[in-house]
Amino acid sequence: MGFLDKLFGKKNTNPQSGATSLWQKTGNVFAEKTEINVEVLDSLKRRYIAFDVETTGLSAYTERIVELGAVVFENGVIVNQYSTLVNPGMPISASASQVNHITNDMLRNAPVESQVYPAFINFLGDALSGNTIICAHNAKFDMDFLCETLKRLGYNGNIRYVDTLALSRKHLKLDNYKQDTVAASYGIVNQNAHRAVTDAEVCGKILWELLANQEAEIEKRAKKQEKAQEAKKLSEEELEICAVIQDAILKRGGNSKWLRFYKNSGGYVDTCNLYSILKFKFASKGKYIIIPANMKTPIALPIEKCSVSEGGTNNVRLYFNSPFNIEFLGDYIYSAYKEADKSMQFYFKQVSGAKREAEQNIAHMTSISDSDVRRLLDQARAKSYDAVPAEIDTGRNIKREDVVVEAVHNRCPLSQIKNYGNFDKGFEAGFPLYEHAEELRKAGDIEAAILFYDKARAVGYDAPALYVSYAKAFRKIKDYANEIVIVEEFMERNPKTQYGELEARREKAIELLYDLQQAEKQKAEKEAAKAQKQKEKEEAKAAKESEPKASTGRAILQMDDDGNIIKEFESVALASKEAGVSPKSIRDAAKGVQKHAGGFVWKYKDEEGACE
Repeated sequence: MGFLDKLFGKKNTNPQSGATSLWQKTGNVFAEKTEINVEVLDSLKRRYIAFDVETTGLSAYTERIVELGAVVFENGVIVNQYSTLVNPGMPISASASQVNHITNDMLRNAPVESQVYPAFINFLGDALSGNTIICAHNAKFDMDFLCETLKRLGYNGNIRYVDTLALSRKHLKLDNYKQDTVAASYGIVNQNAHRAVTDAEVCGKILWELLANQEAEIEKRAKKQEKAQEAKKLSEEELEICAVIQDAILKRGGNSKWLRFYKNSGGYVDTCNLYSILKFKFASKGKYIIIPANMKTPIALPIEKCSVSEGGTNNVRLYFNSPFNIEFLGDYIYSAYKEADKSMQFYFKQVSGAKREAEQNIAHMTSISDSDVRRLLDQARAKSYDAVPAEIDTGRNIKREDVVVEAVHNRCPLSQIKNYGNFDKGFEAGFPLYEHAEELRKAGDIEAAILFYDKARAVGYDAPALYVSYAKAFRKIKDYANEIVIVEEFMERNPKTQYGELEARREKAIELLYDLQQAEKQKAEKEAAKAQKQKEKEEAKAAKESEPKASTGRAILQMDDDGNIIKEFESVALASKEAGVSPKSIRDAAKGVQKHAGGFVWKYKDEEGACE
């Protein structure tokens, strides 16, 4: 039995017809789209098969292939090709024929499937076992037809393929991504479009061009990963602190077989014995190590609150200068190491293959040999450090009474909660509601999520996770008052529980609410000051308008023909208004243009001899 017989199923010959029939009625052929990583890229650069089919219609389940085209590329060069029409045993539709120009007359004398596919499978060779990768444009269409045909004929196989349509959309900016459009962008000409073998050839040439784009992206991604790994590499100063930690463990009887150090993307250096022991960080303020909040420190080192992700109020940040500032933590470090070691040993006993998996998990972490510990400690001792860090700004101390908490909600009172105090029943009734609420929150539908948290709470679900999720939801919509109140409800229901994350969330919510209320207060004060200023401006304007208007014109005298003054006016405008004479006539009379205006003689008071 040959290789292909083993892979694709055993055949026998029908003695009556002499034709080859399939031993299996149906086969199993799978096609998997392959992402192009470094390994796949190298494989494609060596060899791939470009593939295309023409069909009687669009459905791979009810229609048939009428033409097969496949072209083998090695190192980007065509080395072999396969092309044939296939008599499908059914008529080709007029619409399909209009696209591919294949007619029923052309298919009438074409070879049937039982004659075509054995030869085609020999041509594909190890592509049917996934070794040589196949490419096609809008590949799922072609792969569906190929798989359905081979399964129907009783063959087995596992095909790996790449799609030049998807790759074109990823790497190119074009008006559309039809194969001819993509080909034209690379200067590739298809002399006989919509025929299988020429379409396959063009597809293969497109892939070769796209591989250059993909290779550039892989290199860019690799450099980015390399840069990220470099950022996670521990500095000599960080290694000195690791050496102090490891030395504390070794001095107290521990060992370093599984001890590792790892810096995450947040800059925290985690000491692990498979399980985390403790963390430290070099921050902009200074170096600090995270320790329990209730731990007493024999030296005056600055302490700061921890963030939620650092354990909240259960922990504090202890700032230090010299690695030897933290030597007093030796007993605590060893105790944490023993707890982690106990959990690790239990895990190894309970889970088959756990040690092998653990070795793989810690392979990328930093280990320090005992000799390197001594070197690093000597190196640190040779340095000069200040006794303790300068005073650290430990942030604001805003209290609950500094804010006004007015939480508006429709949550039922604790007295009306079903299954109150019965954790098991409450969990059973409320956990499915909580799970749905979590899906809503993570999808961004915060208001709906809160409604389902309320429902879970109302039936007795009271796990800490519920209150953490409540807090996250209220924080998202900046409802700090409700965040404070719901966390305080948890604290009321669990007075003996030290749940640092929730307490830290409450403290942060108080700060945020304080800032919000201060901003609102300042805004109100500014608006009040602005309104007062506007009021004063309007009052000043009204007062000015009520004052008698000062004359802005020349004083003028109303006289009779004998020169007797009848009345004196401050301006022509006032004279015009009272005498009922137009201003122009009065001015003309005053200038001598005319003798009278309104039957009177008019003279400007300041003119020489006007009053004589």
